[in-house]
Amino acid sequence: MISTKQINDLSRPANGWFHVEKSGDHDVDYGEGPAVLRIDEQAIRDMVDDFNARTFDGPGMLIDGDHLSHDLSRDTRALGWLKRLDTYRDPSGTLELYGFIEWTPRGLKMLQDKEYTQSSTEYGEGMTLTDGVYRPSRLTGFALTNRPRIKGKRPLVNRQTSPASDEAGATPKAPKRGKQPRKPIWKTTIENIRPRRWTRPSGPCSTPCLTSWMSNLTAPTT
Repeated sequence: MISTKQINDLSRPANGWFHVEKSGDHDVDYGEGPAVLRIDEQAIRDMVDDFNARTFDGPGMLIDGDHLSHDLSRDTRALGWLKRLDTYRDPSGTLELYGFIEWTPRGLKMLQDKEYTQSSTEYGEGMTLTDGVYRPSRLTGFALTNRPRIKGKRPLVNRQTSPASDEAGATPKAPKRGKQPRKPIWKTTIENIRPRRWTRPSGPCSTPCLTSWMSNLTAPTT
């Protein structure tokens, strides 16, 4: 089991431990109608034991973009390698699935540029379906994405700097409030007064006439 200090900082993508799957019940539809994907503690432990006992053709499980490497006509280059799975008990007491990822230079650049910020898991063989509930025991794929099917997973990168605050579900501290910008105040001066169209009457202008002329002066609108 890993500790909070081992979890990768969200503000600085690097090789390290990342959230692989969110525990709990998730609404899914794999083409056979609405169902539930159940990620409980037993499923997490089964996936950890299975993954760490396997051998891979490369440095680990290939991480691609949006699971496109299944199509050999698409880009199959690795963005990273999932090397190992382990568990993490978050401050609320929930057991979560984490994995150690070694990024390729290309994958790391994509995270730094925030071309991808989320991840997506894949389950195939080893998943059972009973009474509308899927339960996996084997992780068969992992990819970078921006539209994950499972919601609530800790992102791979964002603006936060504390890995514990997001994992614990804590509310991030609000930034200190600075001075609020003052609303512009229009000062009516002789320079910004704009007269409306007005035709000066012929002959001498009396006091009522001057008052009527002044009422036609306006200040500019914002």
